[in-house]
Amino acid sequence: MASLLIPTSDKDKFMVMLSAYMDETGHSKDERQRFNGMAGLLAPAEKWIEFEDNWNRTLTSKEFHLPYFHMREFEGRHPDTGKPVGRFRGWTKEKRERLYSKLMRHIANAHALPYGAVIAMEDWRSLSEAQQKALHDDPYFLAYRSVIALSTSFLEFKRAPPNVQVAFMFSDQVEFKYRALQLYDEIYKTGMFIKRSAKRPAFEDMRNYAPLQAADIVAYEMYKEYDRIKYRPNDKPRWGHDRLEEMSNKHGSQLIGMFYSRAKLVQYADDWARAASIKRYWDKQRAKKTTKS
Repeated sequence: MASLLIPTSDKDKFMVMLSAYMDETGHSKDERQRFNGMAGLLAPAEKWIEFEDNWNRTLTSKEFHLPYFHMREFEGRHPDTGKPVGRFRGWTKEKRERLYSKLMRHIANAHALPYGAVIAMEDWRSLSEAQQKALHDDPYFLAYRSVIALSTSFLEFKRAPPNVQVAFMFSDQVEFKYRALQLYDEIYKTGMFIKRSAKRPAFEDMRNYAPLQAADIVAYEMYKEYDRIKYRPNDKPRWGHDRLEEMSNKHGSQLIGMFYSRAKLVQYADDWARAASIKRYWDKQRAKKTTKS
């Protein structure tokens, strides 16, 4: 795991800080969305400093002259003409490809690990109300919990020493932020999935943080790839997704994407409902003992 600059032993007692930037893809309240999920990038904190300088230099260059980058805007098309709109109106295909290639190169040069979790909305909507409740009532929170768990799983798989910690930043979503922080605190108390987290997550406007804009690219490409696999399996993967796979391969693993099929959603809902029931039982037993004493 040299590419992530993680020491192979904990002889150095100082904390090794990694920063994970995450963005959501899709929206659970939008009936038109086929998928909902979250994805982003993990890299050493110091790598993001150089990355941000390079990213912003590209965007503000004379050729592109952009204040920030957002995939939804970049991929937006006029419904009648099919041509780019907004900030990208009038751009040639070649100019668009130059920009996207440069941004992908900046991500690769940061030695960042791309990963994420995606849920098919038709599978989610087929669940019972009780099953959805067991999965935090909204696929956003399932994906949020999943990317935190994936970070820990990857570092444990790589046998990173305990002094390697992760600081999370998520793209700000006002309607989800409060509940997301509550969920983090609940998970933190159990010690599961979250033991690598250095502190409570931050939520910021992606327009102000280049790494969140890069996370937006990963989330978009993962959305598109799972859409291809589920609905258009004979199509080829997008160029951007292939680049992310190449980055992941440099870390000695395939692209880490957790896709929740309906069967997996049902299994997780049943497992978590059972675990919650057991927890309630033992909480009551402890409460009885406290009352008697």
